[in-house]
Amino acid sequence: MPFDFTNYTFSGLLSILASLYGVGYPLIVQNIGQIHTQYDSERLSKRFVKEPIYRLFQILMLVNMVAAVLAPFLLLQQKFNLCIITIQAILIVALVGDSILLFRLILTYHEGSKLFALVRGEKIDKDNVLDLLDLAIYADSHHHYRFYFDCMSDVFAYIVKQQGDKPDQPFNTILPPVFYDEVTSKIVLKIKDFLKSDDGHHYMYGNNDIVSVMYNQNSASRLSLQCHQWMWILLSEAVANNNHSWFSQYWQFADSYASIKYLVVGCDSPLNHDRRMFMMRHVMIGAMLIHHGRIRWLNETFFYTHSEPEYYGLIPSRFGEIILVLEMIDMMCNDIGSRYYYQQGFYFKDQMGGVKANKFAFKEALSYLSLLVIRLWSMEGRNLLGMHDVFALPASPNMLRDEEREAQLMDMIKGEVKRWMDKHVFDEIPRMSAVEYDKVEKLLDDYKNQCISDKQEKENHPKVNSKKFEMFKEEMIEGMANVGKNLPSKNEYEGSVSEEVIVEKEEVLKTIEYSGYLDIGVNGVPSAICSNYKFDIDRAYVGFIEKQKCLGGFFVPRAQIRSLLDGMGYNEQYAIIVTEEFAELKDAEVVLETMYRPIYFYVVKKDEIPSIRMMAMDNESLKPLSVGGVIYTNIDDFQLHQEPQFIMKLKTKLKFSKPKEFSGFVRFVVDDNYLRRNVKVKVENTFTELFGES
Repeated sequence: MPFDFTNYTFSGLLSILASLYGVGYPLIVQNIGQIHTQYDSERLSKRFVKEPIYRLFQILMLVNMVAAVLAPFLLLQQKFNLCIITIQAILIVALVGDSILLFRLILTYHEGSKLFALVRGEKIDKDNVLDLLDLAIYADSHHHYRFYFDCMSDVFAYIVKQQGDKPDQPFNTILPPVFYDEVTSKIVLKIKDFLKSDDGHHYMYGNNDIVSVMYNQNSASRLSLQCHQWMWILLSEAVANNNHSWFSQYWQFADSYASIKYLVVGCDSPLNHDRRMFMMRHVMIGAMLIHHGRIRWLNETFFYTHSEPEYYGLIPSRFGEIILVLEMIDMMCNDIGSRYYYQQGFYFKDQMGGVKANKFAFKEALSYLSLLVIRLWSMEGRNLLGMHDVFALPASPNMLRDEEREAQLMDMIKGEVKRWMDKHVFDEIPRMSAVEYDKVEKLLDDYKNQCISDKQEKENHPKVNSKKFEMFKEEMIEGMANVGKNLPSKNEYEGSVSEEVIVEKEEVLKTIEYSGYLDIGVNGVPSAICSNYKFDIDRAYVGFIEKQKCLGGFFVPRAQIRSLLDGMGYNEQYAIIVTEEFAELKDAEVVLETMYRPIYFYVVKKDEIPSIRMMAMDNESLKPLSVGGVIYTNIDDFQLHQEPQFIMKLKTKLKFSKPKEFSGFVRFVVDDNYLRRNVKVKVENTFTELFGES
């Protein structure tokens, strides 16, 4: 039989393709599953199927399948057979070559160290760092510790890179708090899952390098709230599941960080705030230990320090520090809405989060702080850095309500101290020196009595706060600037008749409300005083009018005012003086503010409107409220006043004048009685008749 190149070549190529489909492809699928089984990582399995070699293999398989189906039909046409066979041969050779590369890739994936080099590549970024973490977990489960540390070193290097430090930055640089990316959050949460129990991942369970990375002593960046929240999540998992080794390492790293970062901090440095917050958070961690019953762990933490002389950056070690942290936690847990508490991320693992979670946390924190008070007697005589007297009482709070609250808190701590001693706490924490309850009670009572005494002293002899005083006086000046502006003061009459009147007023001010001991403002008091004084000035003007000749008086329902005035012949020769502005008399010439009830108004001749002037006067005890002003007061004496009440005096001289031949006035009382609203008022006299005009 003669050799048929086309048929034999096509058959040979088809057999090669069939073997790849029948043996190679199932083997590849099987190996993908083995990758997932070997590393217990869906991420690495997905990484494999995204490899360019595997994707090219799938494309070539599909193309070769299409070519194998179409080739017989094309060859049957006896046209371009050599070209068709050549193309198919090239496709199959490409598929075989890619299969060889794919099998090499499979071998790489099955050998951890080679896969590590492949995954790591030239740089570590968010696309491969989680794959490196999965490799570290695999290495830990197989006790390949060098492989584990290589992987975790790259994972931690990715986190450290986000802290923003530069090689040439000055030694004392302070960088802003770091906000880590979402990938870092996934790393932390992945590590948390291995803190529950030692299921063969010994290093993931017991190793605490993540803390040394977050609490990076060599970084100039400050710790962010996000970092603190993550640490709380990890600690909560470790403490709840009795992972003492992990917690002990945490405490060592945290104490070392505090010793290096917060040992010497300037008063105006942002690290001063960070130091207080760092200590407060570790008091809350102590509360977590109390909650989960890890009392014996305190035997280690209470006296752990890296420093000599001893410095405790995580535990308040003098009475003043305990009070400071107590104030911070009390404010955090008991503020309105407790938003600050929930923002901090505090929670206890076995407690349902809810509206009362902050109250529960405060109770546990108070219990821990009471232990720290007992611990003070163990600090006595130790070589403590910068602490001469651990029992020295701090200054009482400035605010009255804070002093009252701290007196209450001392009673609450006394109750907790008594409870601890009844439970034989010195057996639970043998390194803590035993102390009698009476000594602890005396210390707490001394501070309580100091707060009560200081509060009473402030109430009896309050000091006016300079800022509140300035605010009060400024508002008084602003308010009094409008007094008298609505009164006629420009009328000048030849041969006028004048009368001088003194308007005086006294206002009682509670000094404590203007001290720095209450966190309230002036609460609109100056505005009210100015309004009342304006009423008095306007009433004095009404009083002057009432002394003049009354030509007639009428009661008129509000709805009939305009018709009555028109009926009496009201025109531009007359003017209306009203005791209060209202809609029916928008054309009133003089609008007063007297707050008189009922409202009434006067009609006078327009060229006889009485005038008023506010006059300067001599008074040794009172001074003008403002420079060049004519309202006199003793407000400046208030600034140095230290008695519970201050009598503020206001005094003004008024000069009224009228024409010598003043015709008089007609009085109208606005009758708002509902029953008389429809009673028609009859016009008996016109204004011409009342004013005696021809």
